[in-house]
Amino acid sequence: MTRPPYAASAIQLPAKRADHSAAEDGALVWDRATQRPEMSRAGAFVPLGDAFAYGKLQADYTLANTTAVQKLFNWSANGALTLPTGAYLFDMALRINTMSTTSGNGQISLGGSATLVRILQAFQGGDSAALNIPDTWTFSTSLTASSDTNVVTATIQANLNLLVRGVFDVTVVGTVIPQIALTTAITTALVKTGSYFCVQRLGAAGVATSGAWS
Repeated sequence: MTRPPYAASAIQLPAKRADHSAAEDGALVWDRATQRPEMSRAGAFVPLGDAFAYGKLQADYTLANTTAVQKLFNWSANGALTLPTGAYLFDMALRINTMSTTSGNGQISLGGSATLVRILQAFQGGDSAALNIPDTWTFSTSLTASSDTNVVTATIQANLNLLVRGVFDVTVVGTVIPQIALTTAITTALVKTGSYFCVQRLGAAGVATSGAWS
């Protein structure tokens, strides 16, 4: 893949130096080593384009007929996103149709090879009988990379609606894979078009704040 045609002279960015301060959010510099612009964010310089990543399903994705952990999305071969070290904010919206009527449910997790710490995930969702029919939503949180049990209260409805938001720090570079373990295996579970996952790097791992707090 060719590098985007950035031009330091055209946008007149100052060359990045070892003594450059990243204390002020939004400061732009040019990294001569990588030939890319960087922006200060929460006390660290981050390459532009690396601070935010997302995936959105453009077609329905059929999950495997298993209760084992599996990837939630197939927009890449492994559904895996490589992340550098840092503090991250993420969110995800899911619609999974035609699940088991024994229990249209599952356990949501963040898998992969990256080391994740300081995790908080919030899950809000419910099972519904059909699209656009309101359902009773439940709310739970987890301090680990996985929902501690079924992500919503189990019912006999076959369609799962779910919102997930959270934060984590990456302390060892690696991949992050949004995953699900179906409560009841079935051949027809479909992650619907438009379901998405996005993540934003806030700053260096361990960063606590950004902005003019007092």
